Amino acid sequence: MPTTLYDGTIRNIICSLKSLRNCLQIAQAKHSDPQSLVTARLISDMQPLSYQIYVATRTSDRLAAVMLNKDSLPNHENDLKSFDDFLQRIDQVLSNLEQVRPEEINALDGVPSVANMSRNERENHVPTSASNAFGAAMPHLHFHCDMAYAILRKEGVPLGKADYIQAFADGWDM
Repeated sequence: MPTTLYDGTIRNIICSLKSLRNCLQIAQAKHSDPQSLVTARLISDMQPLSYQIYVATRTSDRLAAVMLNKDSLPNHENDLKSFDDFLQRIDQVLSNLEQVRPEEINALDGVPSVANMSRNERENHVPTSASNAFGAAMPHLHFHCDMAYAILRKEGVPLGKADYIQAFADGWDM
């Protein structure tokens, strides 16, 4: 069976968020002071863990809305202050994504995506759902998930590659 637009986007996002959730749950269970991780940074000029979670979840929810050409995009606040907040936001976004039907996304392959674009943007460049997803949103999502993992590792959380990739292996068994 060929890989579909749904597989490359929504299924991949679900796997990414489940991976992120797993890493956060390990950190919450095994780090001596998990609350200190909320504001931890990889380096001083980078955003903290809380911001990485905020952007990963916001990007995930918004990509699905943009692909479906919804006029109103989810607007999550950058108000995550604890691991409970992190996990609740991830679960909220996963619930939203699990409502998206594969046939809705697959029908958009090659279709222009104009949701939330200015008139000038629509006149000069109309990306397809796939080009928007693979050229912008998916790399953005993966960057912030990777940074969250890196911050947790830097702070001594005992994570390994298997902790990160297991959700992807499980996600393709769906």
